[in-house]
Amino acid sequence: RTAWADADVFSNPIAAGFDGYLYQHNVGDDANGAAIEKNLEAAPIDMDKGNSRFDLSGIVPDMKDQAGTVQMTLLCRDKPNSAVEEFGPYDLDPDTERVDTRADGRQAGMRLVSNEMGGKFRLGEIRIDVDPSGVRA
Repeated sequence: RTAWADADVFSNPIAAGFDGYLYQHNVGDDANGAAIEKNLEAAPIDMDKGNSRFDLSGIVPDMKDQAGTVQMTLLCRDKPNSAVEEFGPYDLDPDTERVDTRADGRQAGMRLVSNEMGGKFRLGEIRIDVDPSGVRA
């Protein structure tokens, strides 16, 4: 784009292209007929300052304004510099009440991805079923 007018002037930003056309930005949930991939990755949390392992047996998602399917992947580690072990992805539909998982580690984070036409979501307060565990043989 060559020049911009911010949303203060118009309801949405407008930019001029090299091709002589004006483009309105931030309209809708897609990109001119193509899906926009939405990604959100949460930083890892740990139990007992990383001194204990835990099992994640389930997730209760809390998505607001969700349209389409969101894929959730749990990202677990045994130690901060260990390789990440991925569990999932699990499909979260707008009517998903709980997802049974079987993940474990000392740290756990998550990745949420939506990549479909009209797809969108806002993250609420996700609840996680966590139990202390030992090392599996």
